[in-house]
Amino acid sequence: GLIDGTDTVPADPYYLNLANEYSYNVKTARKLMAKAGYAKGFNLQLVLPPYFYAKLAAPLIVSELGAIGIKVSVSTIDFPLWISQVFEGGNFQATIIDQAEGRDVSNYGTTGYYWHYAKTPEVASELTAANAAPTKAQWIAGYQKVLKQITSDAVNDWLYIAPFITVIDKNIVGIPTTAYTESYNLSYVGIGGSIPASAQRLGYLS
Repeated sequence: GLIDGTDTVPADPYYLNLANEYSYNVKTARKLMAKAGYAKGFNLQLVLPPYFYAKLAAPLIVSELGAIGIKVSVSTIDFPLWISQVFEGGNFQATIIDQAEGRDVSNYGTTGYYWHYAKTPEVASELTAANAAPTKAQWIAGYQKVLKQITSDAVNDWLYIAPFITVIDKNIVGIPTTAYTESYNLSYVGIGGSIPASAQRLGYLS
């Protein structure tokens, strides 16, 4: 995987790698904990969906947070319950999820989204302004401003971009050659033949 640090991937025109925004420093973290009134730490419930990436990452989270006094309790629930309890209900303290949605930086401007981001209205305005920008450069700058904002506010912690590996028969067409999402247009998929030039420009295999 690729260490990332914020909600963007290299396929995004506005990609920024902000993984070094918060350097690893236990001493500084303990000082910040004390400043926030948690010198002795606190308990945290980490609820996981039943997937390998979450189960693999959880021990690292437990260890890293434990080093500064945060005592993490881990539980795993079925995905339908994760959807209703965490995603739809917002009833959780911490979770780990594969956030595989294309261009999902817009979620930070979506009222009621399960992150409960306090600056959602502000980000919504920034995204609206960026989308109305007269040039691509200004649009990119607007989105990168949002990326820097959500990273500064530590809305969530982006760990890494999982490698995208697909094995297909040589006769299959219409599969994306590069992707950072779990869904794509199946109408292009076929055995042999060709796909529209417009689909080829989007990265679908011809």
